Amino acid sequence: MLDALFPDEGESIDLFDNWRLTATVRLPRNEAELRATVMEVATAVVAQTRVRAIMASMYASLLFARLAREAERACPDFNVDAFLQRAALELEEGQSGT
Repeated sequence: MLDALFPDEGESIDLFDNWRLTATVRLPRNEAELRATVMEVATAVVAQTRVRAIMASMYASLLFARLAREAERACPDFNVDAFLQRAALELEEGQSGT
């Protein structure tokens, strides 16, 4: 089932192909309407961006799961859990500056 979400080897998927931020607004006639319009557009863009960020992170997680599965198939001695623990420690050390 998950394989349907991924391209075949050598193919790619453009995640941002149809990711146009859209908002429909009326032209403001005064300062109050301008402020309301700006807030309306900003709120719409934030909402759309939030959804897309969630989708992108979910897709990245699925890609990683596929990579881990393929690594285990290609190299039976490869320990994905140990690799992840080591990578997490290295990331934590890099973020703490030690």
